[in-house]
Amino acid sequence: MNKAQLIEQVAARAELSQAMAKKAVDAFIDGIKASLSTHTPVALVGFGRFETARRPARVGRDPRSGKPLNIPAAMTVKFRAGKAPKDAVRFNGEADAKTKPRK
Repeated sequence: MNKAQLIEQVAARAELSQAMAKKAVDAFIDGIKASLSTHTPVALVGFGRFETARRPARVGRDPRSGKPLNIPAAMTVKFRAGKAPKDAVRFNGEADAKTKPRK
């Protein structure tokens, strides 16, 4: 699903116009970006948690030459899925018959 498809789905489920749904989705994304830019985690109970993390500097390899390459430390965003998305993926009707939902 891309952003346009998400906007369509929000508009349909919330009975909003496409323009209002776009504003809502954009505001949601902007809110998450604003929090993450100050390294404040965003926790959506039942859905998941967005947080920043520091990736340490490391030595990699240039894929063409095979020579060592220094990769600097960097900040990144991590998402940890909550129970609802995990269960939606795990038990979508195609799960292995031996797999049982957690209680």
